[in-house]
Amino acid sequence: MALVVSQLWRILPGLPPYGSVATNFSPNERGCHSEGFVVEISPSPLQSWVANFQRGGGSLDRVIEHPDDRHLIVVAGGQGYVIDPSSCELTCLLGWRVSSLLIISDRRQVVISDDIRLQLVGSQGLVWSTRRIGWDGIQELSHDGDCIRGQAWKVIDDCWVDFTVDLETGRAAGGAYAEDLPD
Repeated sequence: MALVVSQLWRILPGLPPYGSVATNFSPNERGCHSEGFVVEISPSPLQSWVANFQRGGGSLDRVIEHPDDRHLIVVAGGQGYVIDPSSCELTCLLGWRVSSLLIISDRRQVVISDDIRLQLVGSQGLVWSTRRIGWDGIQELSHDGDCIRGQAWKVIDDCWVDFTVDLETGRAAGGAYAEDLPD
């Protein structure tokens, strides 16, 4: 397994056997005594600490810089966390089954998919959350001007169907889940 590195963080293959005890992050305070997704965080050249993130119900492991340039977005086995690298604190949970992230660099935004709906995170935090778009799957996310395009799994017809989401409002058109059904 290759290590992924940025100037601010580095994914580790496991908990280090030396140094300070890792800071544990969990959405429910359970699982803090087992190894999860381990990341070394270095907010400055002279300061670093190790974080151990409890995994969620998915398979995605990823670390990206938050659009606000102060926080990190960490996805550990689908469980999404927003942390402050300087204070070693959790500031927000993003869900337990995050399946993909779409970074929109020119707008300084991140689209988060949990296979049911999308959320948009900007420099001020959560901007919007769509209605339910898919039954149990979202794929092929792309950014096209002022909208997000993708496909949602439609279980009734056993197929993928197209959808779009307006980047400004979060309003979804199309998808696999009828717009008039409650979430």
